[in-house]
Amino acid sequence: MHYQDKFDLFEKYVDELLSELISTFEITSQKKEKAKSGNRERNSEPYVQFFKHFQNHSYFYKSMFSYKEGPYFYDRFIDVLKKHYVQGLNTLGVCEGQLMADKELLIHFMVHAHFGVINYWLQNDMSNSLESMGEQLSVLLSSLSKVYRD
Repeated sequence: MHYQDKFDLFEKYVDELLSELISTFEITSQKKEKAKSGNRERNSEPYVQFFKHFQNHSYFYKSMFSYKEGPYFYDRFIDVLKKHYVQGLNTLGVCEGQLMADKELLIHFMVHAHFGVINYWLQNDMSNSLESMGEQLSVLLSSLSKVYRD
C-alpha cells in the first residue's frame, strides 16, 4: 500500500539494505581506528561485524548475487561500494601521488575483492565462521597497505 508497485518495494528494500551495509562499513572503520590506537597490528572484530551483515541477510544476497537475468542488484551493490571507497580515499586525503597504483584500478580491485570474498562465503553456505572470515579478510586487507607510499 505504501509502494507504487513491487519494483518500487524492491528498490526501497535494496536502498535500505545497502544503507545498512554502508553503516556497517562506517562502524568497521571506527573499530579499525580504535584497534590502531591500541597498538594492535590486526583486529578482525570489525570484519566479523561486516560478515554478520551478510549472514543476517544471506538468503537475499545469495539469490541476488546468483541471479543471472538482470544485473540491477549487482550493479547497485558494486556502485555503492565504489562510492564508499572513493569517499574513503578522499576522507583520508589520499591523492594520486601517494598511491603506487592507479586510483580507479585500486578502487575497482578493492570492490571486486570484497564482492568475491563475500560471494565465495555465501555460495559455500557460510561454512567458515564469522570469526574465521573476519580474520582472513583482515589479513588480506592488511597486506594491501603497501599500496600507499610512505
